[in-house]
Amino acid sequence: MVREVSGQRAYLPSTSNEKKDEEKVPRQCVLSDDSLSNENIITTHNSPFHVQQNTTLIMVKKLLIGFGNIDAVHLEDVSKCTELGEYTLRATVLPFVRQLGLIDRLPDTRETYQLTPWARQLHRTWLADPGLLAEAIHLHLATRYRTSPEMRASWAYATAAGLLWDRAPLIFDPGTRERLATEIRVAGAAQYGLGLDRVAFSHNSVRGVMNWLGALVPPVIVSPGRAVRIARRTSCPVPAVWWATSELARIGAAARYPGRAPIADEEYRLNLARILFLEPASAEPMLRVASAEAPLHMGEPILAYDPSRMEVRVVRRLPIGTLPLDGEGVAPQ
Repeated sequence: MVREVSGQRAYLPSTSNEKKDEEKVPRQCVLSDDSLSNENIITTHNSPFHVQQNTTLIMVKKLLIGFGNIDAVHLEDVSKCTELGEYTLRATVLPFVRQLGLIDRLPDTRETYQLTPWARQLHRTWLADPGLLAEAIHLHLATRYRTSPEMRASWAYATAAGLLWDRAPLIFDPGTRERLATEIRVAGAAQYGLGLDRVAFSHNSVRGVMNWLGALVPPVIVSPGRAVRIARRTSCPVPAVWWATSELARIGAAARYPGRAPIADEEYRLNLARILFLEPASAEPMLRVASAEAPLHMGEPILAYDPSRMEVRVVRRLPIGTLPLDGEGVAPQ
């Protein structure tokens, strides 16, 4: 549902059925949780920079549906529910999905899997509001590296998305894609002290980034086709603002403002706008809408607006992918 709020179009969680997916381009993903937040995600010590392009939004939906409440799913059945071959799953998709925290391999088995608690939570959120699945995955990709530097795919995603945000609006053509891949390789080598040959980020990795940016609603990719145009949004789903402010209250980028979202602070507004892919001017009205719409979570409001200080206080942190009253929130430390 879209409504006007102080001259801005504010997107509120939809109550309608999800539109039929028509995407033909693969989409990418990353996730986690606090046990229901993103503290306990499975990662590898030297996870690759590559944002896996075959792990699409549609594929994640198929995984969530196929696994459902089943405790153990064998690789053969994963292949059936995702419509991907066992070799592709084994070699590329499942290692990445495990790294993102969607599935676990059962102990003492080679190819039997189950959804993680966070993935089950994400499934419930998707059923409650289908448009939030892509937002949750995008936000996790854009923030996970801040507390887990070894999550290099998250760093690559956030850096690539940030560069696109900096340059938007822009036409995204093959030349732009190749230049972006090169920029991420060079920046990754500098960030992690590696040789360029050890930074695995190609044009296919950029496709992975574009998959999740392209899944956001309201859209970031505003004219799909041969001439792809990327633009910042003027609004986003309200739960995405709850999640983003909760993350900024926790991670180092908001260390100066523990538990607060200072509307008057330009740096904070830019941080919030960047991870939500919003126009900077839209950060303040979206914060106001999100605090006005914030329900009680574990007996307390998620956000509380303090007009005397021009800030929104994060009262009860809401982990990415969680809806109010679904699992325990974690208050800012």
